[in-house]
Amino acid sequence: MDSGSRKSRDRPRPGGSPVPAARDAASLIILCTDRQQVYVLMGRRPAAARFMPGAYVFPGGQVGHVDKNGAGAKPRQRRADHSIRLILARTALRETYEETGLLLGHPCAHDRHTQGVSPIESVYVARGLRPAIDAFTYIGRAITPRESPIRFNTRFFVVDGRLAYGELTSNGELDELAWRTAEECESLPMPRVTRFMLDRAIEYRAGKKSSPVLYYYVEGIPRIRREVI
Repeated sequence: MDSGSRKSRDRPRPGGSPVPAARDAASLIILCTDRQQVYVLMGRRPAAARFMPGAYVFPGGQVGHVDKNGAGAKPRQRRADHSIRLILARTALRETYEETGLLLGHPCAHDRHTQGVSPIESVYVARGLRPAIDAFTYIGRAITPRESPIRFNTRFFVVDGRLAYGELTSNGELDELAWRTAEECESLPMPRVTRFMLDRAIEYRAGKKSSPVLYYYVEGIPRIRREVI
């Protein structure tokens, strides 16, 4: 997964102001099914947020230094497997825990002297879990329009909510955090790209698997094409 076109993001806007680079980010769409009803975990961005204020979104955020090592790789993989895809999955894992209090993992026996290499990994060890990055499915990415003062190159992953452990708790980055049915989400104020990725995730859950896509903008108009990995 590339980071988008450097040439397009370096060109100045009309008037000469530079276009900010799109920062690498990741978002996790957590779906679960109960009595034939599909539920998704979403929350609302605070009204005072600089990016997408008041919009309903999935947990996620920008890649941090801690995401470049640790959670999700087996010991023998730690040096070899630092691909951007793994880094982004770690980001989604960490941001989800910070914003929702949930851990996405598999039960795992740890030696009582085992310690995590990062704060989030230590939480998994303490809970007797290993990160469920192997269960993440990449469905696409979206690049914020050039006109936005804050831009992200966000990769979207979907995961089964049955792998979620912990009590749902917001840290303040997402208000009204709750599990909602797909029908309930129809009336929520959310960005077009968020709704698009939600529909793709639900289709994937229903068995309609397809290649990842890139959601981008040309002169402010959304465009969609098959992702090049």
